[in-house]
Amino acid sequence: MREQQVAALVEGIYDAALDASLWPAVLHHLVRLTRSNTGNIAELDVVSGATTPLGAVNMPRQGFADYEAYYWQHDIWTPKPGTFEIGRAYSSQQTIDDQVLLRSGFYHDWMKPLHLFYGMGGIPLADGNRMLLIGVHRPWARQRPYGREDLAVLQRLFPHFTRALQIRNRLERATVERDALAETADHVTRPIFTFAGDGRLLWANRAAEDLCRQADGLTIRKGRLATLLPSEDQRLQQLILHSLQTGNGAGLSSGGSLLVSRPSGKRSYVLLICPLRAGLRRHDDRQPAAVVFVSDPERHPDVPLDRLMTLYGLTRAEAQVAQRLASGQDLKAIGASTHRTMNTIRTQLKQVFQKTRTSRQAQLVRLILEIEGGMNDAAPHR
Repeated sequence: MREQQVAALVEGIYDAALDASLWPAVLHHLVRLTRSNTGNIAELDVVSGATTPLGAVNMPRQGFADYEAYYWQHDIWTPKPGTFEIGRAYSSQQTIDDQVLLRSGFYHDWMKPLHLFYGMGGIPLADGNRMLLIGVHRPWARQRPYGREDLAVLQRLFPHFTRALQIRNRLERATVERDALAETADHVTRPIFTFAGDGRLLWANRAAEDLCRQADGLTIRKGRLATLLPSEDQRLQQLILHSLQTGNGAGLSSGGSLLVSRPSGKRSYVLLICPLRAGLRRHDDRQPAAVVFVSDPERHPDVPLDRLMTLYGLTRAEAQVAQRLASGQDLKAIGASTHRTMNTIRTQLKQVFQKTRTSRQAQLVRLILEIEGGMNDAAPHR
């Protein structure tokens, strides 16, 4: 029966690696298995000293708060993290004599109200500045100390705790990296689509989602990027397929480009289709294997005036001239829309050239297009 309980607990430990809300259930199981009364799993930041509880059984949160605020200074029961051998289970009888503990103020003031006396635990894992602390406890009255059999059971579980927490930490890092990349891509004004190994659309940045909502030549159909014209769609699917084969390690295509017609009559979108070799494992349909970048020749740049003013020291009036030139207006139209004379516009343009180190309108427009093509100031949304 006990072997079955240990096996079930091991299964629960790995489930908790994927779902942190399951750690309290794991701890309950451990408390029952070791015939304990209380227990806790916590993460310690050895730099700041902050303790983050992952689970607790019969231990009020206030007890952790009181310990962090005051009682840690008087703790004679728990060895300091630096004195633990990582991966080894200990009992409190190995670190302090029972009678010494009973006579201490630390026991009477903090431990006794929480029904703590006999303890067993350790540090299964130290990862950088973080340590995982596991402990189960029994009260003084009508309980016996933890023995060799108890320590043996906990020691058997430690490698599983270690591996599960390594998985958890790795997933956390991957999640942080993924979210950072997704947020970064949401600031890029150019639409971007990524595709899984089986051709499904895996992810699209905010600009790509906005583009598809316009339904002006590109759309999402049955989880795949598609064009409205069958001949163009056939070519798009072919380019994506060849890129996916390369991304999966089974092809040599470098991708290609494609013009996509628009029902609105505006100039065609320009698509660049490329393979991605980002997957950790080949033939894994969950990994990105191809990417499509979209350019819209009709899209006028909309660089915020404040950005132009900050980057090049332009006045607001000069930044307006630069911005409107890049959006396709000529000097006469800029003068009319801003109620300035042509002499004023030419003078301001001359200042813009000097401050941006350009000499022709085409150079200035190209510079602004490069700024606009990089980042979008709007806050990302999901």
